[in-house]
Amino acid sequence: MAAPVAVSALSLSETPGLASTATWSTYQHDPARSGQDLDQPALTSARLDWTAAVDGPVYAQPLVVGARVYVATENNSLYAFDATLGSPAWHQALVGAVPNGSLPCGNISPSVGITSTPVIDTRANVLYAVGLVTQPSIHHELWAVDLTNNGAVLYHYPIDPPGADPTVQGQCGALTLANRLVYVPFGGRYSDCGTYHGYVVGVHTGDCTGNKLVYQNTTQATRAVASGARLVQPSMGRAISGWLAATAVTST
Repeated sequence: MAAPVAVSALSLSETPGLASTATWSTYQHDPARSGQDLDQPALTSARLDWTAAVDGPVYAQPLVVGARVYVATENNSLYAFDATLGSPAWHQALVGAVPNGSLPCGNISPSVGITSTPVIDTRANVLYAVGLVTQPSIHHELWAVDLTNNGAVLYHYPIDPPGADPTVQGQCGALTLANRLVYVPFGGRYSDCGTYHGYVVGVHTGDCTGNKLVYQNTTQATRAVASGARLVQPSMGRAISGWLAATAVTST
């Protein structure tokens, strides 16, 4: 098991703690990735409110909905903490992560699990997360968990694009929710080992069948492409307009 680490919460106003109406359900707050929550008080100062131990490194941005802070770790764990006090509400250990030494390249250690920022469907109270797992073989798995039932797993299934090699494909871009689809971007790993491609995989919210919509970048250079959904940049999962665009590099 990975050595315990800590997450911290800061107050960014004169009022201690986070407002009970806070909603930061996706990377950088909103589909435009503005990084601003205009419903919260203006920044006047910053101070440490609380710290909490988790079971592995955290690369994903913590999310906030209502009175809960949600944290995902490289040990394939999901946590919920009280946003004001930092007390644990629940912990869902999903499945074992992949030891760094089992991959041909990459700079995340000692194991690779959930790297990307999850996304929360606030209408359904469901959090979607993707992690790298070892069984039955190394692959990326998508989980949907119920935020009203202590993170109970509603369903899960492999999310890798057909024919992709998950040992060289990285999944570090934030998940995006738009038009009742969860978008999952893929690229390479640190050091660019093996043959990988840029992909965006879309799955319908609430669909436990694992049916996927897949776009693969087939060129050998960075390019933008479009199909009918919303504009998404895999590096940040950024929704911008009325089309889905993927910018990625293919290694051959």
